[in-house]
Amino acid sequence: MQTQDTRPDRFGRFQNALRATNCDLQHLRIYAQTNVGPLNRIALVVVHGGGEDRDRRRRVRAEANDLLQRLGYTVELEPKRNVYDVAPRRPVIEAYG
Repeated sequence: MQTQDTRPDRFGRFQNALRATNCDLQHLRIYAQTNVGPLNRIALVVVHGGGEDRDRRRRVRAEANDLLQRLGYTVELEPKRNVYDVAPRRPVIEAYG
């Protein structure tokens, strides 16, 4: 039985949470590279939008890794396994009718 991959939706909400805690980084974007395999495993998180400040990007990446682990994901690169990108899907806000 194949389960639906909900990571893009979760990463969209997750990206919004990171933006809220780092509101000075207006163009903050993340995506994950994940190993082929179980849906709860992430190889690494990629952070964009921190400008040239490598230390800041590292802090945001560490914050992202910590939050993902608290959400039940394992974050580690598995040697000799293919990876693919998982981009966040932004939450849809329904209009009130």
